[in-house]
Amino acid sequence: MPKSALIYAWSIVALGCAGAATSVMLWQTSNATAFWTCLALAALASTFKIKLPGFDSCISPSFVFVLVAAAQFNGPETVVLAMASGLVQSLWKRSGKFSFVQVAFNVSALAISSGLAFGMAHSKQSSGMGNTLLLGVAGVVLLVVNTLIVSVVLCLVQAASIRAVWNSVQFWAFPYYLAGGVLASVWVHSLQRPGAMLAVLAAVSVYVLSVCYRQAMERWNGVNAVSC
Repeated sequence: MPKSALIYAWSIVALGCAGAATSVMLWQTSNATAFWTCLALAALASTFKIKLPGFDSCISPSFVFVLVAAAQFNGPETVVLAMASGLVQSLWKRSGKFSFVQVAFNVSALAISSGLAFGMAHSKQSSGMGNTLLLGVAGVVLLVVNTLIVSVVLCLVQAASIRAVWNSVQFWAFPYYLAGGVLASVWVHSLQRPGAMLAVLAAVSVYVLSVCYRQAMERWNGVNAVSC
């Protein structure tokens, strides 16, 4: 990894560690059962990894539960859930040599993007919004910030144009996030009805989303895009 990319990566890790430390210090939960259930589902969803064509990077449907956390839980819970899902995604069935800085970077990128997504969704400008609009704001911020952070390091590693790299990453990630945002909205509304089957259907749909998107990418590229 070039020195510039390494410096950037460690800078993101430092910011992520600061966010994690803040979350631990401010930790509180009003519904532990709901939070740990959501975290477990996010961790499970993180194992459904799909490799982005042309990049040594993966996406997973775990962001659906990060959006749910942004709507249903507080900031520290949202960040912790995002970091946990990022850790599972980075370590699950890794191909190639283990890299601590890469894992730490991925986890930190999610900590930063999820924290900003929660902050924007719950800012004064967004106050009074319904859950659907709140999820929309959180989803846009999560997508833009996370893909931008990843695109910069890819740009530094590949010596490519940041605009070209970001546009390419956005091209593959946007439809996935759009569909996932719809599922997150269904999940959030189902949580308002205890025992509703909508919650189960939303969870199953996350897996279906991953399978359908993987198949679409395989047909687009004519290659297997299963794991990384």
